[in-house]
Amino acid sequence: MKKYHVFRVVMVIAVTILMKEAQFGMAFKCDSSLLEACVPYFPSCAPLPAYDSECCQNLRKNVYCYCELLKDPKYCKDLIKPHLDDIGKACGFGDKPDPKDCSDFTGCPDPDSRV
Repeated sequence: MKKYHVFRVVMVIAVTILMKEAQFGMAFKCDSSLLEACVPYFPSCAPLPAYDSECCQNLRKNVYCYCELLKDPKYCKDLIKPHLDDIGKACGFGDKPDPKDCSDFTGCPDPDSRV
């Protein structure tokens, strides 16, 4: 009887862990199209987005995707600009990550290439 109880406890823990990992994987699906709302704010002379703007909301959805988003030739050059630090602060983040911290980043892809 004790073995059965231990087995049930182990199975419940295993299923819980697998469900959490599945949710974690779904929660961090990177989507570069969400950056479209930020395009007007990318030029250094542009005003900063409001904290509750669509741009900031979309950045929060992609908060863990910086290295993945650098692979998109449409946005890469904007994502490495120093002005992105100001946008990040306006949206409630700190400075942007350093592209050098992205292990596979060797520079922005050619805009004519496809992701």
